Amino acid sequence: MSSYRAHCRFIPLFMMAMLMLQGCGFRPLYGHHSADEEGINVEDRMAAIRIDPISNRLGQELHNGLRDALNPRGQPSEPLYHLKITLSEVRDSLVTLPDLSSTREDLRLSAMYILMDNEGKEIFKNNARASVSYNIFQDPYNDLSARRDAHLRATNLLTEQIRNRLAVFLNRGS
Repeated sequence: MSSYRAHCRFIPLFMMAMLMLQGCGFRPLYGHHSADEEGINVEDRMAAIRIDPISNRLGQELHNGLRDALNPRGQPSEPLYHLKITLSEVRDSLVTLPDLSSTREDLRLSAMYILMDNEGKEIFKNNARASVSYNIFQDPYNDLSARRDAHLRATNLLTEQIRNRLAVFLNRGS
């Protein structure tokens, strides 16, 4: 019962915080309240981004993740924007045994991306980075599986970062 009373004390504080947010110009990122003066919301703007192909298999996974995150219905037929991404990968050995074999690796992915309008003019440029670690088991199948899982985790992190940053930029009413 005392736990209930303790929680009830925070309700007025929560309500006051919500009222303060309402007066500060806060605008949600998604939903029908996020529409700009033209009546276009962030989801519609993100769905109008065509993602240019990215080289190699890892780039293809990032491309597909971004395509699904920005527009689950696929590439737009009449895009308003083009997204160009350059992807780089670095692997470092973290833990080394006396025989100089590695038992842990760090995978760092960097994506430099540029959002362009239909005329090819650069309107937004940024970088996203993801770093994940994985174990080296000295077994070819397990090592391949661990590296593959690390690639998937890193591309998911990059996808989320890029999507969120594009949403914030597009919400400003580019």
